[in-house]
Amino acid sequence: MKVNESFLKDISRFLSLGVKINEIFQRIGEFLRSNLSTNNFLFCSSQGIIYQFGSEDYVVFQDMFKDGKENFYCNQNSSYMNFDNKYYLFFDFDTSCDPDNIYSLYLMLDIFLKSYERFESIHSRFKYLKSLVFAIEPLIYEVSIKNAFSQSLISLTTFTDIEKAVIATTSGSKINVVSSIGVDIDFIRSREILEKVRGVIEGGEDEFFLSSLGSLVGIVGLGDFKDVKGLFIVVFRQGKSEVNEIDKEILKILSFIITHRIKLHEINVNLIKSKKRAEELSKLKSEFVANVSHELRTPLNAILGFVELLKMGDFSKEDQNKYLDYIMSAGVSLLNMINNILDLSKIEAGYMKPTKTEFPLSDMIDDVKKYGEILAKNKGISFFVYDHVGELVVRTDYNMLKSILINLVSNAIKFTDNGWVKLQVFLKDRNLVFKVEDTGIGIDEHNLKKIFKTFVQLEEARTKRFQGTGIGLSISKKFADMIGARIIPKTKGLGKGVIFYVVMRV
Repeated sequence: MKVNESFLKDISRFLSLGVKINEIFQRIGEFLRSNLSTNNFLFCSSQGIIYQFGSEDYVVFQDMFKDGKENFYCNQNSSYMNFDNKYYLFFDFDTSCDPDNIYSLYLMLDIFLKSYERFESIHSRFKYLKSLVFAIEPLIYEVSIKNAFSQSLISLTTFTDIEKAVIATTSGSKINVVSSIGVDIDFIRSREILEKVRGVIEGGEDEFFLSSLGSLVGIVGLGDFKDVKGLFIVVFRQGKSEVNEIDKEILKILSFIITHRIKLHEINVNLIKSKKRAEELSKLKSEFVANVSHELRTPLNAILGFVELLKMGDFSKEDQNKYLDYIMSAGVSLLNMINNILDLSKIEAGYMKPTKTEFPLSDMIDDVKKYGEILAKNKGISFFVYDHVGELVVRTDYNMLKSILINLVSNAIKFTDNGWVKLQVFLKDRNLVFKVEDTGIGIDEHNLKKIFKTFVQLEEARTKRFQGTGIGLSISKKFADMIGARIIPKTKGLGKGVIFYVVMRV
């Protein structure tokens, strides 16, 4: 029978329906079966069969397509069509079919497939752009960084070929997951993935590979070139065997946005910490200024008072010496506080550097002993010095080491109302050790870490019983760091006293 023009009209109708390509060619195949007595129909792409009925010998058809020199061939009972080596169609038909109609069919399908390819390209890019917009939005507007990552990954997996995704950081050979969607964490932490991760971190280049489980996996570094701080790991949908340029493009853009989101988060966290620290320091400095003004007035009032007392009348030699000792003690205390304040200012300004010289240690011990005896005498307690190193000569900064010992001794005397303060100097395992021990009020174990902080005092200014500015131990710690020494505090318990060790190599 002859095929009339309605044949081509019906084919045109199928092509204009706009359904999926396999459904379109299924309808065309059924139409050819009913109108042309087609028994074998095969439509495929270079990747594989799209729709087929009849013979299943796909290899034979494929070889025929490859061997064909022309894009279109038609004989008395069959036809095959090659569409730019991208799509192939083969079908048989009744001998009464008009070959012109078959050729017209070929032209119609050729136009349709080229239009379909353009449509698929536009649609694919639109789909990826849509996924990119939806994935980027939470990274910009979501406050919580974990929620931002989670929502971004959900959007990404919804619109693209990516099936599972994870954002992670690395620590040594371990992967720490920050946020993930549908990922098997054991798979992500498997040896295979870790080896690829190591390659990305060391080489700075993204990795796409077919895993042992048959899934296509991509690992994109987060961070600057060769400074990978995190990972963007994706598992593509089943059956995907290669990554196209759009896949790579969208992952690159997202990794860039995620990297900057992480950096912004780190900046915000640091700003919050800095603001909190600045507020704490401001409060501490305000308390410090109020405290210093009080502490400076106390020894000055004592000095002025005893000077006025001495001017008022005759006193015995013994009383005069006693009053002069009070003046000396107040003057030493005042000088020590002023020196500490000046030293702290120099340290924070970066002007103070250690100047190492050689000197007999006994000279320094004598200076510290004289200072401690004056303070202890006025406090009514005993002060002992045991020097077990003799005429040992040391090389370090004389003034810094002396300041450390004077601060420790004056603190011990200040916090001891009854009993004694002891300074011992000895050698142990090639280390020079200074041990300052007292029988004073002691310190709670949990407060030992606080005592070296600048401006920190364990007593509140309103209720404090002991004088001091709260910077002596802080300066001592800074000086010790400068000269390569360590200060180690040990508490004997509340009401039992404290021991401070100063340890340095000789």
